[in-house]
Amino acid sequence: MKELLILRHSIAVPGDARTPDFERPLTPHGHVLAETVGVHLRHQQLLPDLVLCSTATRTRATLRDLMHGAEWEAPVFYEDDFYHGGSQQVLDQVALRAKDANRVLIVGHNPTVSELIRHLADSHVHMQPATLARLVLELEAWRELSSFALAQLDGLWPAQGG
Repeated sequence: MKELLILRHSIAVPGDARTPDFERPLTPHGHVLAETVGVHLRHQQLLPDLVLCSTATRTRATLRDLMHGAEWEAPVFYEDDFYHGGSQQVLDQVALRAKDANRVLIVGHNPTVSELIRHLADSHVHMQPATLARLVLELEAWRELSSFALAQLDGLWPAQGG
């Protein structure tokens, strides 16, 4: 069994003409939320073995704050393809990088993170900033990962109302 944790970056400052979208930083509240996600991971004993993170400023800051809140470190691969790429690029990198990891954290952007959940768990969730999804996959090895529904959505945090 494998677990995939999917996190949308925390709240970033709105875009403007002076700051390219790729370089948008987190808001002060965004930093607090990202650290809170880390505390949640630590308290729930859901610390990942490996992290794959977009190279955008807001995703890197989200991960840094999360790790601080979790009081934890793990190997991290920063992936340029996560900024503009789709769910298949993310899945390809998980299959390539995860190897012996049992629990992998993806830190990325919408619409990709919502698409991942839709494709893997057949669940339509719009991931808000700083929302964490936990998917459980009946896999022996990450190389078996495909873009078809094969995962169970085992929780969203914070819980989203509907």
